[in-house]
Amino acid sequence: MALELNYKHQMAISVLDNKAIIAHLRGVLNTYVNNPTYSRFYIGITSDLETRRASHQLNKPQFKMMCPIYEESHPKADMAFDSLERDAINQLRQGIVNPSDPCKKMLCENGPGGSLPKNWLYVLIG
Repeated sequence: MALELNYKHQMAISVLDNKAIIAHLRGVLNTYVNNPTYSRFYIGITSDLETRRASHQLNKPQFKMMCPIYEESHPKADMAFDSLERDAINQLRQGIVNPSDPCKKMLCENGPGGSLPKNWLYVLIG
């Protein structure tokens, strides 16, 4: 069965307070808690809802619905954990040379930039 992508619980992008977003998420979960069809949830973040939905559909078949809760319009990449990966890749892009034997080198296999910042908070309901 396909994992339904349900946008009806998405908040306005203008909300900037984490407490308000979590309160909204709690409210969304409260709308499903009394329905005997649903007994579990999973909270996640992603930069690509469709790709993540497809992955969850294969790996978490016990869930029936994926509800995007909040989209951060401009992730603060410089303050995000994702920037650590990007910075490490950029600084080590040329590879690592063995100081005692310059002929030995490890090459960096990452593509440019690393992962995109995650900007969607979602919940799986099943």
